[in-house]
Amino acid sequence: MTKKTNAKVGRPTKMTATVVGILIAGFHDDFTVEEACRSAGIHKDTFYEECKRNPAFADEMSRAQDYPLTLAKKRVFKTIKSNAPDAGALALKLLERRQRDRYTPKMTLEHEGEIKTYNDLDEKPKAKTAEEARRLAEEA
Repeated sequence: MTKKTNAKVGRPTKMTATVVGILIAGFHDDFTVEEACRSAGIHKDTFYEECKRNPAFADEMSRAQDYPLTLAKKRVFKTIKSNAPDAGALALKLLERRQRDRYTPKMTLEHEGEIKTYNDLDEKPKAKTAEEARRLAEEA
């Protein structure tokens, strides 16, 4: 009679609690996936495979990657709400980036003088085909 065990067979996972912690810490410091994986000592393919295999892991990593942006947004709005000396400039900068068409200063460029074409730049004839270019190069 054989005994049935619940022991897992195969290679042990590289995605340990320590590795996950290092990945999260890296993402909190705005590391890319490649940088976070390198610091955790795993290959990026291991990371992506675990994301496919484990939706809870993928969600946790996504939240960790969003952390720096969330933190920055909170700080920006806290500064704007505080009426600090630079709050107005910060608010305008935010508006210029978020609603470019309404808040970004418009520039108008004007040109004076004549417009020269490529053929006007020198007196040599310009090739229109590769074959013509070879012929002109041989003549020069």
